[in-house]
Amino acid sequence: MWSTLQEKFQEIAMVIKLQTLRHEFELLNMMESKTIKDYYSRINEIVDQMRDVEKIFLTRKLLRKF
Repeated sequence: MWSTLQEKFQEIAMVIKLQTLRHEFELLNMMESKTIKDYYSRINEIVDQMRDVEKIFLTRKLLRKF
């Protein structure tokens, strides 16, 4: 029972993390004080984090299903 609760909590935490990253991505704007390189780097950083969370989440779902 405890492990099931842990798994569900971890899934919820991953979904929240992914939603937070998506929201951050949508709100991201180029600031006048930043360079294009900085802006591009931040976009890539957010997208990489989103991919990592999605991979972990999907892998766990796939393993559980299997």
